[in-house]
Amino acid sequence: MMNRFLLVVLIFSIVGCSSGPTDEAVEVMWHGGAPARQYSFEFLDINKSPLSGVSFKCFGDEGSIAAYVASDLNQSSTISDKFGALTISHQGFQTHGTYMQKGNERWAFTTLELPRCEFYYLGDTVFSGNLKSFNTKELVVVSE
Repeated sequence: MMNRFLLVVLIFSIVGCSSGPTDEAVEVMWHGGAPARQYSFEFLDINKSPLSGVSFKCFGDEGSIAAYVASDLNQSSTISDKFGALTISHQGFQTHGTYMQKGNERWAFTTLELPRCEFYYLGDTVFSGNLKSFNTKELVVVSE
C-alpha cells in the first residue's frame, strides 16, 4: 500500500513539474472598446475672424475599424458654421489586438489604426491629421 502511495505522489510531482512555467513567449489576443467622443474645431483666418464653410472628410482602410469610425465621423457634421465652429463625433467602437508575452515582459503590441481627417476651405486643404493627434478642442488659424 505504501509503495502505491509513493508511486502516485511521484507521478503527480513529475506532472506538476513538467506543466509549470514555460520559457516560451506566447501571443495574447485582447478585446476592448472605446467610448463615443467628439472633437470641436474653431477655424479662424489670420485676422482672427471666424471661417464659415470649412468642410472635412475622414478616411480609413476599407474593412478596418478606421473605416467604420471615419464613416461615423463623416456623417456627424458637414461644414463649419458662421462662428467657424465645426464639431465631429463618433459613437464609440469595439477593437482588438495582440501582443507577445513571456513572464511579466510584453512587447510587439499591435497599434489601433484610427482614421485620418482632412479639412478644406475654398478647395484647399487647411488642416489634416490622424484622429489620435487631435485634442477634444482645436483652434485652427487658416492663412488664405
